Amino acid sequence: MLRSLYILIGMGIAAYLTRALGVWFILRREQNGKAMEVLQQLPGIVLTAALAPVLIQSGFTGIVSIAFAAALSAKGFNLAISTAAGFGTLLVMKFILKF
Repeated sequence: MLRSLYILIGMGIAAYLTRALGVWFILRREQNGKAMEVLQQLPGIVLTAALAPVLIQSGFTGIVSIAFAAALSAKGFNLAISTAAGFGTLLVMKFILKF
């Protein structure tokens, strides 16, 4: 239990430092339009990298939920909405449709 707490605290610190260093870096450089587009996509990329292995282990339902969330994100939906829709898809497929 204590080990999990240390891991969560470490992850929180790492996430904060990543954001703080990113802001520091951006404020000190002139950014063109393409660089800003890439930077705006980073939260989705990081979330996908963290969740994809777990969801893929869920089999077909996990892959479908990732694809649905990615499609929404590609259409320009907010990261939170895309993620919630992906998890909603997973829950519906697993518990209602019994996939």
